[in-house]
Amino acid sequence: MRDVLARALAVSAVALAIAAATAGAAGAPRSLAAKCVDTSGVRAHPFWITTADHVRLYAIEAGRGPTAVVLAHEYPADLCGWLPYVRTLTAAGLRVLAFDFRNYGDSGRPEHGIIAVDRDVRAAVGRRRPTARAASSSSARRSAEWSRSRTARGCLSQA
Repeated sequence: MRDVLARALAVSAVALAIAAATAGAAGAPRSLAAKCVDTSGVRAHPFWITTADHVRLYAIEAGRGPTAVVLAHEYPADLCGWLPYVRTLTAAGLRVLAFDFRNYGDSGRPEHGIIAVDRDVRAAVGRRRPTARAASSSSARRSAEWSRSRTARGCLSQA
């Protein structure tokens, strides 16, 4: 009887863990502190970026400057590795967006289009690009993209 009860409890715990993970992916992104543990003093609220093929990417934005920098992580990392740099860049007056590529960190894991660096970078850069109206205003905004990954660097000119 104890053995049956222990198995039922173990199965229930696994089912509960799967349900919690699925619910988090479908709803609001988890906090930066819950994701990265050491936030390097960065204060940012996570949000989702949706790519052209409807994949949700986990992202953060910090800082308020007129110039935006998009940080793309290297393989096999996630945006947590950028946090010390985010702090430095925001202290220098830049606005910073960092994101997890699909299939990394907290971003979506589609069945098809498993690797689509170009779509992911376009979605992130597109979020930082000013609209035509804002670009024509007196305070022109600029966007720069930094990456430690060759693959991401190759598609930055496409974004």
